[in-house]
Amino acid sequence: MADITIRGIAFLINEQSSQVDKTGLVTATLILKPKTPQYIKVGEEGPQYGDEHPYDDRLTIEEISMEHWNKEGTVTVQYAGMDTSQLDETADAEQTIPVYNLTYGTTEEPIETHEDFATVAGTPLLPTSGAVFMKPDGTQSTADNVASDADNTDLYAFSRWETGTEHEGITHYLSPGGATYTESFTTNENPHALLNFIGMVDSPDFAPEIDNHEWLYVGMDYEQRGAVYSVTRTWKLSGPGGWSDVWYS
Repeated sequence: MADITIRGIAFLINEQSSQVDKTGLVTATLILKPKTPQYIKVGEEGPQYGDEHPYDDRLTIEEISMEHWNKEGTVTVQYAGMDTSQLDETADAEQTIPVYNLTYGTTEEPIETHEDFATVAGTPLLPTSGAVFMKPDGTQSTADNVASDADNTDLYAFSRWETGTEHEGITHYLSPGGATYTESFTTNENPHALLNFIGMVDSPDFAPEIDNHEWLYVGMDYEQRGAVYSVTRTWKLSGPGGWSDVWYS
């Protein structure tokens, strides 16, 4: 077992391991045993948060714990840092090459929002295909006074399809969409500046371009790991026609 001295306390290294994930986040663990059996006041004695790894200056301590029994014990030190062999040379800050993920499928939408709904169902005053439109009080549009309500079709909402018709029981349809796109990377710069663009229509790097749709930057998660940050940014795909330029920049 190797020897190491930290703030005047001599330790034996019982175990050590390290790994790097696909976003370029490097983590490592050292399990230390005091050469002189003693209780270590973690955070005050021996290793301290922010110390560099003794053999890898990319890494700093992010967590320290101790197990102590029968006057002996071990100190477990966890480190984190960034894989500098995977740096993205095109980025403004020092960060690793991003990893991208796309989730794309269908969402369940009310049938009356389908772009061809009016073609199939008609209007409240002239329903077709067995469509039934009603007022909030339950009055069916075709049973009402057409002359008095001819200019008030907004009083009615789609309710159901008539029993025995082709579309009976259909209330929703599956719409292609609901896509999310993420970018994950590790950086040594605080990512607060990336928060400024949330809620804006955007064209994320390497995202697929889908006709008549747009991406909206909807969120960012980050976690400080030692002296670096693990970051994930998220975009959401619009429905047909893109995001409204009235409500989104």
